[in-house]
Amino acid sequence: MSNEGLIQYRLAFTQKDFRLPKIWQKLDLWRRPLVLKHVLGQDPNRYQNLGFGNISVRTGTGSFIITASQTGHIANLKESHYCHITDWDIDNNCISATGVHPPSSEALTHAQIYQLDHSIQAVFHGHSPIIWNSHKTLGLATTQPHIEYGTVLMAKEFARLKQENKLKQGKIVVLLGHEDGFISFGKTLDEAGQPIIELLNTL
Repeated sequence: MSNEGLIQYRLAFTQKDFRLPKIWQKLDLWRRPLVLKHVLGQDPNRYQNLGFGNISVRTGTGSFIITASQTGHIANLKESHYCHITDWDIDNNCISATGVHPPSSEALTHAQIYQLDHSIQAVFHGHSPIIWNSHKTLGLATTQPHIEYGTVLMAKEFARLKQENKLKQGKIVVLLGHEDGFISFGKTLDEAGQPIIELLNTL
């Protein structure tokens, strides 16, 4: 976990205060139940007291809004706590973004998922020991255990899973190389978030 929370991609960041597309408000509404379920936030007893989890929503063919880096400890986010990804290059490990704070360290993986399927509108990344440890019983798709978070290899893992027909809308993918990590995505914010809540309510 020594690299936890560190941005591992090359970032072209324009730091400025600006107005985001209003969809950020609907994204923020989904952050609250995820914090209450402890799959997103910050906990002194977990992950070296670093913020964990991030959520995003598409704003265009090549853009999306994502929570800014290390905002997990903030109970109620403001517009300035979200960042606008305006371009990316997976192969060259590059992200272009605008905002007050830099984007989440997982932004490259979000970008890859959006790139794989233009119908995907939302991507949620959370941490849950019970989901992570139950992935075999639940029959969840997984990334390979040697692949670390926030890397080009992690981004390309989702391309592999898609080729193998292991990605399904609204389903959860467990990140075996990222302690307790998982990703859910869907054609709507609800489709990305509801499977997480429903699964946690049954475990």
